[in-house]
Amino acid sequence: MIEPIIFTISSKFPQEGKSTLATLMAKAINEGFNNKIYKNYEAFVFNFADSLKYEIAKAYNLDVNRLFNDSVYKAEHRDKLISYSNELRKINPKCWIMKLMEEVNKIKTRKQPIILIPDRRYFNENFDDYKINKLVEIFIHTSLPVLKLRINNDKIFLNNILLQYSESQRELKPDNYIFDYEVSNDKSLDYLSNVGKCIIMEELK
Repeated sequence: MIEPIIFTISSKFPQEGKSTLATLMAKAINEGFNNKIYKNYEAFVFNFADSLKYEIAKAYNLDVNRLFNDSVYKAEHRDKLISYSNELRKINPKCWIMKLMEEVNKIKTRKQPIILIPDRRYFNENFDDYKINKLVEIFIHTSLPVLKLRINNDKIFLNNILLQYSESQRELKPDNYIFDYEVSNDKSLDYLSNVGKCIIMEELK
C-alpha cells in the first residue's frame, strides 16, 4: 500500500465534534469538492476505539451497533470502555495503535490514501513505528455552553466534564502539545465543513 497521509483529531472532552469533522473531511475528499484532490486521493476514517468496541460488546454482551452509532448508549458504557482499554494498555501500551494500523494496512486503493483518525488521545499514539507519508495533528474544541446544549443530557455532560480528572483522560491537550491546527466547533456544520476543507487544501496543495 502507498504510505498514508494521516490526519489525527484530538479534543479535551468527549463529543466535541472529532468524528463529525473527520466524516466531513472524508466526504469532501471523496465526493470531489476539489477535482485535483478527488483524482489523486481517497479518504478513510479509522478509530482507535473500533477494535475496543467489538471486544467490549463481546465481553459484556452489549449491542455493538449501538456502541458505534448511539452516543447515549456509548456514554452509558464508557466506564467499561475505559477500564478495559487501560488494562490492555498495561500489558502493551501500543496495543490499540497496532490494531488500528493492521486495519489501515488492509486498504486497497490506487490513489494516495488519506487516513482520518478522530480519537487520538495519547502521546504514544504517534506512528513512530510505521512508515507514513505525513502526519497532520488537529485539536478541536467546543465551548462548554455549546457542548452542554448539543449533548442535551445533564448526566452525560457532567460525566464527560469529570473525565478530565481521570488518569485515563486525554494526554494530548494544547497546554502540553503543539498541534498543527486548532479548530473551534461552536458554529454550524457548514462552517466546520469549510474549516476542514481549508485544512485539506493547505496540506494537500
